Amino acid sequence: MKCKNCGKELESNDEFCNECGQSVKETNAAKNEEKMKNGMKKDTFLCIISIIMYIGGPVLAKLFTTLKDYSSVFGFLSRVATLLPFFAFALVIYTKVKYRDSKFATILLIIYISLFVLAIIALILLIIACVEMLKGCGNMDWDSCKTMGYIINSLF
Repeated sequence: MKCKNCGKELESNDEFCNECGQSVKETNAAKNEEKMKNGMKKDTFLCIISIIMYIGGPVLAKLFTTLKDYSSVFGFLSRVATLLPFFAFALVIYTKVKYRDSKFATILLIIYISLFVLAIIALILLIIACVEMLKGCGNMDWDSCKTMGYIINSLF
């Protein structure tokens, strides 16, 4: 490490420059501040990538699902895109662990966990609704029941 004032080489444990008397602590404080700014930039970047993955995953999955009739590759890509929100969740957890003071990562983590819980509740309600519809299918004619089957199949 060099002195910011005179450029003389310093030892890592020096508190003052032996040549000009400049305090090295100020230099270390500036270094720490610079590291903190760089860390904040990196955690913000990772969080933005996470948001893009979280939102873009289902959009891409839907797009690839509509295109799967043209090529089987789109069916595969649809399945991969469906997993993007989970990778986004993992990226936010990584960001929170690496940059502990990241408020952005904390907020995203809370949002993602909340959305995950809501998705589980919605899935449970959907399963209950499907079971109830199938129970009521016994009182219907075959065509109505078949239509309900198509609807349930399209939901999953």
